[in-house]
Amino acid sequence: MGFIRRRTSKQIGKVKTLLGLALTRLAVAFRPHVARRSISSSDVGQLLALGHLDRALHRAEHVIEEDNILEAFNIVELYCNHLIENAKQLDKPHECGEDTREAVAGVMFAAGWCGDLPELLFARTILENKFGGDFAMMAKDGTGVVDPMLVWKFSGNKRNMELKKNVVKNHLDTWIRLDQLIFLYKYIMYMTLPLVLTIESRRRATLLHMMYIPPNPGY
Repeated sequence: MGFIRRRTSKQIGKVKTLLGLALTRLAVAFRPHVARRSISSSDVGQLLALGHLDRALHRAEHVIEEDNILEAFNIVELYCNHLIENAKQLDKPHECGEDTREAVAGVMFAAGWCGDLPELLFARTILENKFGGDFAMMAKDGTGVVDPMLVWKFSGNKRNMELKKNVVKNHLDTWIRLDQLIFLYKYIMYMTLPLVLTIESRRRATLLHMMYIPPNPGY
């Protein structure tokens, strides 16, 4: 019995190591998606500025796709950290809290979508032995206790017109606010410039008067 117990603890220790490696790799995986998201977002703004609404809507798909991946990565990161911190619960799956079961299911589901994180596949194999085939099957399918938000972020429809319109609208709002600020700045400069020039002219006149004031004959 002691031998089995040590073997179980060793397996969970391996899961912790794998999840830790996945977190390290995840930090690297974030970067290209952040860069692509930034480029796509900039493209949407430029296309709108040129009046190409249809092309901007099409480009918005890439913004939505990258946003979904980044948000999914954030969820996976939370799950990995939770399982590392609560690894002892994994020795007794039937006594795991709902949060831990959700994290296990989420990691199992994400393993099939995160090619950048191969460690999750190895962790899933060990967790499947712990939690059973039925639990693992539902997790892989994105059912059971898997968070629907995670499923949607990985497999959601990036071509949803409402989502694309929201992306474009956000850029339009930013563009309009920027345009208004530029107009306000120009208006303020237009209204205050004569006053500034008047004050500056008076200051210069005063200096000239002080420099060239004729000597007092009484001295």
